[in-house]
Amino acid sequence: MPELANSIEQFLRELRNQGLSEHTVRNYGADLKQFLEYLTPPGGSAPEPREIDLLTLREWLGHLYDRRLQPVTIRRKLAAVRSFFAYLVRAGIVEVNPAKLLHTPRAPKRLPRVPSVEKTNEWLDRVAAKVIDRTSVVRDLAILEMLYGCGVRVSELVGLELDDVDLVSGWLLVRGKGRKERQVPIPRKAAQALQSYLRLRRAAPGEKAVFVNRWGRRMTDRTVRNIVKFYAT
Repeated sequence: MPELANSIEQFLRELRNQGLSEHTVRNYGADLKQFLEYLTPPGGSAPEPREIDLLTLREWLGHLYDRRLQPVTIRRKLAAVRSFFAYLVRAGIVEVNPAKLLHTPRAPKRLPRVPSVEKTNEWLDRVAAKVIDRTSVVRDLAILEMLYGCGVRVSELVGLELDDVDLVSGWLLVRGKGRKERQVPIPRKAAQALQSYLRLRRAAPGEKAVFVNRWGRRMTDRTVRNIVKFYAT
């Protein structure tokens, strides 16, 4: 394996050892794979890490602008390359981090468009009115109530385990980015929806996830996002 590709694999391994979520590591890996592909000429091999200078990185950054990527996307890719070169410096593979000298594009300062409190409550009430005695529908309502009422990220929701839920005291133990833990209160409607779901929950042997799919396994981020989109539509 070429030295650059091997260094990328070692860097991703270090991120996993640091406890970063698999979602974050996967994104870093995708961005660095594209970086590697850009530096690899057809029929040739990528340069060694120490051969990559500021001029090379500026050409790569210009390539990203030529692709008309959004500033937030370019910022993410640049952050991945900067972190990678910081690792190369720590590992003694290169002496300096040339990526630190790259200009970071400004991200547009705009708030996301979100439904009002009234519309969101009306939406949840309509979903609740259609709930029948089916595990998947009861589960979906619990997912929607937990996302809205507890303000947790989708990745945090699917990461919840049974031991993280205390319905008696009304608290959740949530693991966020970087494995940081925090306690989150569970509102009454979310607690009721969650309790109804847990009575019907059917999980595979040994599965500790709160929210499981039809096969009794932990749900993925994408599945939950599709559920939200389905009911919103």
